[in-house]
Amino acid sequence: MDAKKDTRSKKEREAEVDAELHHATKKLLEQMEEALAQDYAAIENGLPALARVKLSPTLEHLLKKKIVQHYFLQSQGLNALARWIIVNPDGSSPLVQVVELAFSILESLKIDASHLEESNIASIVKQYSVGDSDHRHLINRASQLI
Repeated sequence: MDAKKDTRSKKEREAEVDAELHHATKKLLEQMEEALAQDYAAIENGLPALARVKLSPTLEHLLKKKIVQHYFLQSQGLNALARWIIVNPDGSSPLVQVVELAFSILESLKIDASHLEESNIASIVKQYSVGDSDHRHLINRASQLI
C-alpha cells in the first residue's frame, strides 16, 4: 500500500513540475510579447528599441534548458521568436544582438516539420539569408540555418 502512495506522490510531483514549467514558459512568451510592444512603441516615439535586448539574457538562460525548449516549442514559441526578428514597423531591422540571439536559439532547438508549419520562422530566416544586410555574418548564419 505504501508503494502505491509513493507512486501517486511521484506522479503528483511530476504533474506539479509540469504545471510550473508550462507556467514559466507562458510567462516567458508574455514577456517576449511585452518587450516587442515596448520596442515598437519606442520606435514610434523616436526612441531606441531596447526592450528585446534587455530581455535577451533571460530568454537565453531559460532556453538553454532542454525541458524549457520543449515547452517553448509546444507553446508556439517559434511564432514569438519570429515576431522578434521581423522588420520593425518603421522598416528598420531589429538590433543585431536580437537577431543573433534568435539564430542561436534556433540552432539549439529540436525543431521538426510541424513546428515549422505552425510558424513562419523559416521564411523570415530565409529573408535574412538573401537580404542586403550590412552584417554579413547574419547572412551566413541564416544560410546555415536553412
